[in-house]
Amino acid sequence: MKFKEIVKTKYGVLEGIESYTVYKEGNIYECVLNKQNILNTKYGKLIPSYDDSDEGKRIGRSVEFYENGEIKVILLDSKTKINTSIGEFEVEKITFYPNGNIKRIFPFNKKISGFFNVDEEVKKRKYL
Repeated sequence: MKFKEIVKTKYGVLEGIESYTVYKEGNIYECVLNKQNILNTKYGKLIPSYDDSDEGKRIGRSVEFYENGEIKVILLDSKTKINTSIGEFEVEKITFYPNGNIKRIFPFNKKISGFFNVDEEVKKRKYL
């Protein structure tokens, strides 16, 4: 299968695709990005994860889609404010229902490791 350099979605064009898989019909299922992309959703502009230079950042699929083209899961590149029916939250990951409504929000989506020392944590979290 020829590698796709860009993919058009209902949310905008995805560029900088490092890897991807598709459904049997050819629609994109998931992808890993290595370039900044902005997806226009009913919850605002969302930037999928593309920069893996933060050692504490969980690496994975940047975006997953349902067969109907709706976003299923998005790992956000940085904490992003999202307005929901129960208030505003800063999140790092969002899952959606097939109709495009938010299913779950994840305020944190970090790797869990016993190898970060106190100095590294203080540097990352200015409040410590």
